[in-house]
Amino acid sequence: MSGIHSATKSIRPFRSSEEYLYAMKEDLAEWLKDLYGVEINVDKFLEVLETGSLLCHHANSVTQVAAEFLREYPSLAERMKLPRSGVTFVSSAQPATFLARDNISNFINWSRNQMHIKGKSFKNIYILIRAHMWELRTQSELIAVATVFNFLSF
Repeated sequence: MSGIHSATKSIRPFRSSEEYLYAMKEDLAEWLKDLYGVEINVDKFLEVLETGSLLCHHANSVTQVAAEFLREYPSLAERMKLPRSGVTFVSSAQPATFLARDNISNFINWSRNQMHIKGKSFKNIYILIRAHMWELRTQSELIAVATVFNFLSF
């Protein structure tokens, strides 16, 4: 009986939601650093994302990989929901400006329209990034970001 109970426990249990969120940010930061060579860590996580430039750059990278997949495997790719267009963004956007908000909005729209990611938690991603709110209720927003980052990862 105890074997069944232990199987339902997390492989890496966390004592609090803060520890869980920290671990998620740490994993995402490491993944982004490896993927794009950006200087990012847990402490700078939101600062790096708050202009939306990295989010949009990733969207365009995913779109490019999807286009290559479509060229190589057209019959298979036609049956999949792959992004067909990228995101227009301003890479020089500064934090807390209209351009930063526009970049994030463009990324959210791309995620909904091209990646077919739906859900009310995802629409609050700008609030998550700008306000630096890392309470328990923001776990779903961070998971939404991770879902987009993970799709067609390369």
